[in-house]
Amino acid sequence: MARRVGEHGARAGARRLLAAALVAAVGFVPLVAGTAAAADGVRVSDDQIPACGATVSPTGYCTAVRNAGTAAVVDDARARTGRGYLRLDTPGGGDKVTVYAQAFTGRKLSEITDLEYQTLVEQVGGPQQAPALNIPVNPMKDGSTFTTLVFEPVYTGTDPVRTGAWQTWPASSTPAGSGGWWASGTVTSTGTPNRYGFDTYTADFAAVKAALPDAVIVGGIAVNQGSGNPGLRSGVDNLRINGTTVDFDNPVVPTALAATGGNGQSTQVRTAFAQPLSATLTGAGNAPVAGQDVTFTVTGGSAAFPGGVTATAATGADGVATSPRCPPVTPRAR
Repeated sequence: MARRVGEHGARAGARRLLAAALVAAVGFVPLVAGTAAAADGVRVSDDQIPACGATVSPTGYCTAVRNAGTAAVVDDARARTGRGYLRLDTPGGGDKVTVYAQAFTGRKLSEITDLEYQTLVEQVGGPQQAPALNIPVNPMKDGSTFTTLVFEPVYTGTDPVRTGAWQTWPASSTPAGSGGWWASGTVTSTGTPNRYGFDTYTADFAAVKAALPDAVIVGGIAVNQGSGNPGLRSGVDNLRINGTTVDFDNPVVPTALAATGGNGQSTQVRTAFAQPLSATLTGAGNAPVAGQDVTFTVTGGSAAFPGGVTATAATGADGVATSPRCPPVTPRAR
């Protein structure tokens, strides 16, 4: 004979699992640098981008600003992926903001094979302007010890910068002749060679690397909104470097936990329940919260989890935590 979950009393020959009480830590737990957002990416939140200092940031990311320039990871319904993106603001003409991925400092420029990022111009500053990609290097050439290699979408000539729409910029694979690359301190006329031997504004990334085969990256690879862009507000997301995508996104703050599966079952002795228990953890807007522990507790009856009356499981990307199955129970001899 079977008994349903939640019934009182016991009957010989039946096992029962009473309604499970679910207890979860729903406090805010910030993600740490390197927490996987996808198989080929990492998620970086606002608190993981401190001001740049004399040494590499513990998170591997940092922000350098001039005057009133600002950078922040914000939640916004216009996000391309997740719930947010990196917002760059330069209210005045002399303002500047740069966000570095520092893991690439000390690497040779020739080792960088893949560069891509996405931008959203929210509020127009100068015409056709969008955030640039910066690679500060020691050129190891012509007596020079420093220059910043710059990719600017406005110079690619392949897709005009648009306001209010996400655009993808494949900085490592733009066409030759409209590549969009230039070097600081040696800006020549469009299409003419600079001191390092590649053509200003029209060189593609392959030409840049060919001209600087021994260059070493200094400080990291960065997204930059430079001076001369008063009033520009823009978003940046999905910065891809050598196959790894940086998703700028804040963790969802947990606000609600609900038992969503496994209650109300019945079964015979020596037979496992058909379903494990499950619970769903969500935040604002019913967004799922991943990577948080939920504790399941059997509050009565003879059933138990393999390790006892409680079991803990982490929520997945869908916000769902699933308990282990309770093993079959053998009736006690009378």
